[in-house]
Amino acid sequence: MRNFDYRFSGVFTSAMCISFCLFSLLTLKAEATDRTVPFKFLEEVTDNGPIGDPPLLLRVVNTTNRTFNTSEINNGFNSKLLFAAPDIEAWHNLPMASWSGGTTVQQSNSKYAEGDALPFQYTHGTGNPEPRLYAGETHCIILRYDSYADPQSDGHFIDYLESYNATESGVTPFDDFAVCSATDVCDFTVAIPLDPSLPTGLQDPGFFYLYNIVPGSIVFGEDAGDVLGAGETAAWPYVIEAASGGKTTKRLRICFEVAGTGGEEQDVGIAWGGHLAEETFWGEGKGAGNFPGASPQFRINFDDATSDENININPNAILPLPRIDFITKDAQPDDPQDFNFTSTFGDFTLDDDGDINNTWSNTTTFLGLDDNEPYQVDEVSTSGWDLTSITCTATTIQGGNSLTISTVPGGALPNVIYSSTGVTITADLDQQVGCTFVNEESTCIPPTIDTQPLPQTVCEGDDATFTVEASSNMSGGTIEYQWQVDINDGNGFADITNGGNYSGFTTATLTISNTPLSFNGNQYQVIVTETSVTPNCSTTSSSVVLTVNTCQLSIDKAFTSNADNDGSGDVSEGDVLTYTITATNTGTGNLTNVVVSDSKITPSSTTCATLAANATCVLVGTYTVTAADVTAGQVDNTATADSDQTDTVTDTETVPVKSQELSIDKAFTSNADNDGSGDV
Repeated sequence: MRNFDYRFSGVFTSAMCISFCLFSLLTLKAEATDRTVPFKFLEEVTDNGPIGDPPLLLRVVNTTNRTFNTSEINNGFNSKLLFAAPDIEAWHNLPMASWSGGTTVQQSNSKYAEGDALPFQYTHGTGNPEPRLYAGETHCIILRYDSYADPQSDGHFIDYLESYNATESGVTPFDDFAVCSATDVCDFTVAIPLDPSLPTGLQDPGFFYLYNIVPGSIVFGEDAGDVLGAGETAAWPYVIEAASGGKTTKRLRICFEVAGTGGEEQDVGIAWGGHLAEETFWGEGKGAGNFPGASPQFRINFDDATSDENININPNAILPLPRIDFITKDAQPDDPQDFNFTSTFGDFTLDDDGDINNTWSNTTTFLGLDDNEPYQVDEVSTSGWDLTSITCTATTIQGGNSLTISTVPGGALPNVIYSSTGVTITADLDQQVGCTFVNEESTCIPPTIDTQPLPQTVCEGDDATFTVEASSNMSGGTIEYQWQVDINDGNGFADITNGGNYSGFTTATLTISNTPLSFNGNQYQVIVTETSVTPNCSTTSSSVVLTVNTCQLSIDKAFTSNADNDGSGDVSEGDVLTYTITATNTGTGNLTNVVVSDSKITPSSTTCATLAANATCVLVGTYTVTAADVTAGQVDNTATADSDQTDTVTDTETVPVKSQELSIDKAFTSNADNDGSGDV
């Protein structure tokens, strides 16, 4: 069973209404089939008087929303409600998807995007009125569609034919026809011929979907004997007709043999799609959604008849592919400054120079975005300029409503997310979004001295360094340094501009190499300048003093005592010697970490953390004379003194050691004279 929802609009007398209404309450059956068609009435019945007075209007509606005219009702209601007249229908995808042959495709019933295939079908059902189609017969239809404007540069509408289901899902062609019988040929396709007048690569391959047409019987193009009309151009198998009413129409003739056996009457159909031209190919504003003038049409002529069946397509049902309508740069005041951006589309540059030069545009547009995909646009920080605001405007395509918001960050548009540097825009078929980035010249803010330079004390000939730490207070700011010196000549501070002992005088660290004594008492400071804006601004550090000292250290080592352990009165083995080692600061400044040492004595060293000018650092220690010292005949040892500021100085002390000697003296000292002889 096929559920119809036919929309009949006709003028009837009251008597006609009575008979028709009674008839329509019955279950109507197709004349040559068992297909039952239930009908229903709408509540639109207008009766302006009794029989013989102005007619009433009766409308019966079916699920395809097809509106039938009076002649169709008068001719078709003799015995049934299945009409044989050729018809063209378009697919309305809103609010309940259905085929319609009598209603303009418009925003109230359809929503298509540029690049979509708008489905069409040619149907030729069985039944009255003529012509009827019988198996074995050959017939032709001509598809005629408004392709582009006149002139062509004003825009394109349907630029080529493709499959009916290339982009739309759920489309069921020929749903008014019965389920195919054994003799039907219902699922046969034939390739749509390419249009040689189109740019290479534009047309996608597609198919005509055929119903009850003999496979292999399709012939495209005009007959060989046909003569082109005035102003027509051949693009075989297509013909480009002469422009009329601001439009240029293309046509394609399709001849076929009706399928079936025994000359039976057949339902016949062809389905295809019309590709809606895209501005991403033809140029901004040149796509189907912006087609100028009156609504374009798609028409069919049956068997070369001069009259046609047609459908209007209002461009307001067609949306350009999602786009970011504009990213605009507004510099205040106008300036030739270039502003760089990073984005999902790649890097680009804009400026707003008030026509000072033509290096860059102040606006760019991004076309052909993917629906519901996020796209990011961020401005790169530009020295001397502040991004002060971002204003985005969203325009609803169907209905023309718009909403404008402006904050950084913030915003009320559901498909726009703000950051401090840019926006993320989610593409939406229903909206075109444009954003203006406003920059103002930065007001110079002086740099901050984070760490001041410190006074330095060095020895003559040593290196001295002064260091400052500073930071910019400008977005993307840059700072420069200039060190100055006051040599106490009454002229104050002056820039350090020459080399000599100086290096790094335009950096954060000033170095004085091989510092001369003449630099003692010099004062130093640094000027830190913000250079990212004009005019510049600067901050001066505190001034600090350089002290240059003569750094000298002397040493004196003395043998001060001998314990003379053996009482020999001289230095001998085992004696304990005492030494006094004195290091003296003979310079003008303090010395630090003064170390006095002698490896032979105990203790062997002493350290004085700070040694003022003329002060001494003393080491007292002892040494025990060894046999080796006796053999050597002396005790030699060297004392050293060192500091952070000076080189090592030494002093050596030599103490003689007396060698040990053994002598013998034998003497006859007495005689006991035991015999008293007086001699030995």
